[in-house]
Amino acid sequence: MRLLISIRSVFVAIMLAVAVVAYAQEEDDAVMAPEAVINLGGCKGLTADVFKAMAKKALAKRKYQIEEETGNSVIGALKAYKVEIIMVSPERIVVRFKPGYSASKDQWLRNLKTDLLWEIFL
Repeated sequence: MRLLISIRSVFVAIMLAVAVVAYAQEEDDAVMAPEAVINLGGCKGLTADVFKAMAKKALAKRKYQIEEETGNSVIGALKAYKVEIIMVSPERIVVRFKPGYSASKDQWLRNLKTDLLWEIFL
């Protein structure tokens, strides 16, 4: 009996979550896209040029095409996905999908985050 109640509770929770996402998309509200954040604590020596070189290397490793570079961000495209790597401050880097170009899984972002961390610490 408890098992049936637990299964029913999980089913109701899933249905409510699907309804909220469907409502948000129906009303053209932005559903929050995932992002991967790198906090570099005491690393104050990261310059914009070094950041751009690392971001380009990480994107190239995953076969992304560099579409745009600005002062503190690099945008890459692969298939139907567009990813933006932003240096918010010398201690914080954010990897996220461009609005309208996201994937159903955040594995794409986590892979780029890992590649960036390898570039930073090697």
